[in-house]
Amino acid sequence: MKVVAFVEIGILARLLLGLFVRQSSILSVLVYVHFVRMRYIQSMYTRDAFARLKAEVDARIGGLPPVVKTAWDYVQQAARLFVSSKVIEPQQTQGARRSSAGTATAAK
Repeated sequence: MKVVAFVEIGILARLLLGLFVRQSSILSVLVYVHFVRMRYIQSMYTRDAFARLKAEVDARIGGLPPVVKTAWDYVQQAARLFVSSKVIEPQQTQGARRSSAGTATAAK
């Protein structure tokens, strides 16, 4: 499964590169990015692969200009924001809303 996680990251990199050289469609990139996001949320192997990739890039980026470090930080923040957004908003049942409203009224 570790190999599969790294292959998925490689495919993602290839699709993103293909997008910039106009060899991949935007729809295929969007669908695959969403797939990798779901895998990241559900698979510890994918999370470990991304952590190892981050550590490797951090180690290699040490001697590069500050602009590159700033760009890498921006990419990391964007990835964290994308992954941490809610997948499905939990919905309350009608009874739970009434009981929470009653609790709020009782607290006043």
